Amino acid sequence: TNVMNRGDSDDDSSEENEEEANSTEVALITVLAGDKRLVGCKWVFKLKKNGVYRARLCAKGYDQIPGVDYTENFAPVVNDVTIRIVLVLYKLLGWKAEIVDVETAFLYGDMDVELYMELPEGIELFDNSANPETDCVLLDKTIYGTVQAARQWWKKFM
Repeated sequence: TNVMNRGDSDDDSSEENEEEANSTEVALITVLAGDKRLVGCKWVFKLKKNGVYRARLCAKGYDQIPGVDYTENFAPVVNDVTIRIVLVLYKLLGWKAEIVDVETAFLYGDMDVELYMELPEGIELFDNSANPETDCVLLDKTIYGTVQAARQWWKKFM
C-alpha cells in the first residue's frame, strides 16, 4: 500500500506538483522483519503565508544507529568564504549566474538500506487490524529527519 506521496511546494494548486506527488512512492506499509528495529516519526505542521497548514512527516533520525540504519552520511557542503569569493569573481568578471533552490531536496534520495519506521499517527489500515508492534512503514525514499537524507540526494543528483 502506498503511504505517502511527494509534494511539498508552497503552491499546492499547481498541476505539476500534483502530478509529481501522485507519481512518487515513498514508503510501503509492511510487517517488521524479525531482526530489524523501528525508527520513530512525528508530524510537523507549519502555517504557510496563505493561511494553509503544511504537514511534513519527519523521521526521528536520532534513533538511527550507524552501521545498522545507515552506512555513510557525508555530503559535501560549500564553505561561506568560498561562496563570497565566487560572488566577488562573478561581479568583477561579469559572469552570468543561475540560482537553483531545490525545496524538497531531502525527499528524493533513494534509500540504500532497509529502514523501518513506526506507523505515523493518524494512519489507519483498511481492515482496522493495525498491530503497532509489527506493522510499520518501509521507506523507499529518504524523508526529513533521516540521517542519510543529504547524502542520498547528493549521490542521486550529483
